[in-house]
Amino acid sequence: MTNSRGRRRRVNGRTLERAMGCQDELFLDFIRRCFEWEPDMRLTPLQAIRHDWIRRKKPSAAAPVDSTQPSRQMSQQPSVASHGQG
Repeated sequence: MTNSRGRRRRVNGRTLERAMGCQDELFLDFIRRCFEWEPDMRLTPLQAIRHDWIRRKKPSAAAPVDSTQPSRQMSQQPSVASHGQG
């Protein structure tokens, strides 16, 4: 990151990568561009929502299927609307 005099700055003497503990280049680029000192060089809100880091597909976090357990279907679950009526 640069300061108002154009000098390269480090967060507590560390690079942004080390300070954040991150190696994701798209994320680091997004953060650098959001924190750009010069307003004309900084991301606009429209540019920010169009940044590759925001737009990329996240990996699926679906749990692995356990074939030893019987599958539960939605039809087996009682509906909320049917409780207390009747």
